[in-house]
Amino acid sequence: MNLLSPQNKSLILFFLFAAIAVVAGLILAIIAIAFFPITIVLFIIVKYTPVRHIFTKVYHKIYDYLFYQSEKPRKLLWGFIYDFMCAYFPLNKWRSLNYGYALLNENGRILNNLDEQQEEERFCLQLYHMVATNCLKLKDLQGKRVLEVGSGRGGGLYYIHSSLKPESCVGVDYSQNQVDFCKTTYGINQKLSFQQGDAENLTSLKIQTFDLIINVESSHCYGNFQKFVQEVTELLSTGGLFVITDFRAIQDIKQFEQDLQSTGLKLETKEDITINVLQALKLDEKRKQQWMTRHCGIIFRSFFSKFSGVQSSRIFQELSERKTLYLIYALRKV
Repeated sequence: MNLLSPQNKSLILFFLFAAIAVVAGLILAIIAIAFFPITIVLFIIVKYTPVRHIFTKVYHKIYDYLFYQSEKPRKLLWGFIYDFMCAYFPLNKWRSLNYGYALLNENGRILNNLDEQQEEERFCLQLYHMVATNCLKLKDLQGKRVLEVGSGRGGGLYYIHSSLKPESCVGVDYSQNQVDFCKTTYGINQKLSFQQGDAENLTSLKIQTFDLIINVESSHCYGNFQKFVQEVTELLSTGGLFVITDFRAIQDIKQFEQDLQSTGLKLETKEDITINVLQALKLDEKRKQQWMTRHCGIIFRSFFSKFSGVQSSRIFQELSERKTLYLIYALRKV
């Protein structure tokens, strides 16, 4: 057994951080008890006066900077999170990681004939279908070479490989744990493969050019988004299509669109699917809650509730209030 495998390293690092957090919590608890009257006063002020809004605002600004605006910290934090999640949840029934897509009707379905495993993650796969078919403009992908950057646990790319019949599919992900999971779960063949790589340094992998490059709910993790677009442009064949979907705060969308077109890619379509993503989150809420109850320890449940976009989460509220939008862009290399 390799004690220093990427999977074990992630678990060791997590429990090290958890131990530090517990010790810090104990120290804070001792201080709170020692200064009990002051602690009570501070608690009442933060909890029941307008000061709590300032406190929440400062917390959100720090959180947003670390996870969505910084360069190196953001990249390291998301890399660690995905490595840890794959080590902690090696279940091969969990294969897709996104908020999903649903039609605005009772069941939200756009796909038929999914197998039992795929049915569990229907809405996640429907988002992949929308991206891979360029919002249903393509019937299939026959003869096309497909690259997914940020392939995660591989469920979306496997769906594309098995249902849309491209010539070949390659998945690249920053997390070695997730790449290992994909190789174990789906096997390796000439038409479907996975490898570890950096979205901001794809050309170093010395892989072929592609007719279609997709990126699904992953780009918010990248420290240098413009560098990612440069790498995508290099790997697109002439006439090739780049389709990306992700969420962005309303004030960041202008810069996001400028970066997308900074290397000469021609914008063909832009679709606002915020309302469809919200519908998917609502329809998928029960499954996610059951999954978390069954597989998440109490200590992780709050984090995974926020991560999965349940209706009590901040991301759900911001999408509902349209402070954050969920968009699909299709750009072509001419």
